[in-house]
Amino acid sequence: MTGAAPGPARLRGMIRDVGTLMRGTLVAQGLGLLLLPILSRLYTPASFGAFGFYQAAILLLTVIACMRYDQAILTAKDEREAVALFQLCLVVGLAMAALLLVPIALVDAAGLERALSGALSPYWLVPGMLVSGWTLAANAALTRLGDFKGAAASKMAQAGANSAASLAVGLAVPGGGPGLVLADQLSKLAATAVAVARLPGGIAPLFRVDPAALVELARRFGDFPRLSVLGGLLNNGGSFLTPALVYWLYGADTAGQFALVDRTISLPLALIIVTFSQAFSSHYARLLREDARAAKPYFAALVRMAALAGLAPMLLGLVLSPYAFPLVFGAQWQEAGIFAQLLAVMYYSALVVGPVNTALIVAGRLRWQLGWEFVRLVLLVAMWVGVIGLGLGPLWALGGYAAVSVLVNFAYIWLAWTQLRRAVGAIDMFGERR
Repeated sequence: MTGAAPGPARLRGMIRDVGTLMRGTLVAQGLGLLLLPILSRLYTPASFGAFGFYQAAILLLTVIACMRYDQAILTAKDEREAVALFQLCLVVGLAMAALLLVPIALVDAAGLERALSGALSPYWLVPGMLVSGWTLAANAALTRLGDFKGAAASKMAQAGANSAASLAVGLAVPGGGPGLVLADQLSKLAATAVAVARLPGGIAPLFRVDPAALVELARRFGDFPRLSVLGGLLNNGGSFLTPALVYWLYGADTAGQFALVDRTISLPLALIIVTFSQAFSSHYARLLREDARAAKPYFAALVRMAALAGLAPMLLGLVLSPYAFPLVFGAQWQEAGIFAQLLAVMYYSALVVGPVNTALIVAGRLRWQLGWEFVRLVLLVAMWVGVIGLGLGPLWALGGYAAVSVLVNFAYIWLAWTQLRRAVGAIDMFGERR
């Protein structure tokens, strides 16, 4: 391919794929949001708090679930290699889940499990890590294969199963118990099953394991566990830090208020971001391989579109959140509305950066990705050290968390854009990428 196609033209092609991904997702996610006012009355704030802690822990553990070979799937040279890498992720996931049992058993034997995870048993983390890793790998495989219809079906299965299971347990168990956790795991298992059914050859090839071939594949893509695991731990460690410390410092009820905000805003936002990011990763990788000059207007047009689309929701959140949350979810969720108002600008920055959040990885700039994730974690740790040292309350803590997040999110866009300009500059000067 020669010449740079205009950013808007490339963007229209991506939006067609996004439309395919979003059709099923919006239906299922809409059902989830409609059910949330019911769930907020079936589950206690403490149940939401325990689920928020679980989600934070799973976010951290997911980094090692497949040792980041799920990210390698996006760079596979052909369909066969993509499926083989997915098979590698399934095997690595089982091995890591078995290894996770060892420290959990030691914590259990020492009687520390309640101090670390409250009322929620740490054994829930084992299947949670496994199915979360498999779901990421399945989504990466469908993205690499360009099967956006399959990705949409997988997301719809996940959102629908989550809504059905959480409602069923909430109705059956007073206070909900671990129903939100169970629903999360069942929904990810359903998403993985749908994705596997869409792979070339279906499930049958996945059972034909060639250990020597998998070892060679693991060696050839060894940069991902060597570099990306550390970066993922740094990045997700920052995401783990805030809900975990809110849970430990301010109690399960306050953590539950924060978790309801996360479920109301972050989860739908994450589905939108992941959908756009999947399509972006596929298109951006192809552009970098075939016509890197066209990647600049494409990247800029996507960031500009996200920034404009997020302005109105951010302003509504700033104005209406304190009134909307107790009205929709019940009077016991007044604090959640204040939290949502405080975090509105942070969610806006996440929406702007989210569609391009794989830019450095897809471009092979793993060390720059690692550096950004390290700085993000350092800033969050410094913020929390100040909060704890000064004895500040949850509003100050979440305000600091929002400020750091906004700063690093926009810094990522600048960094990804800078690296893209350098790559294109190298082509203009030398006729090759470096």
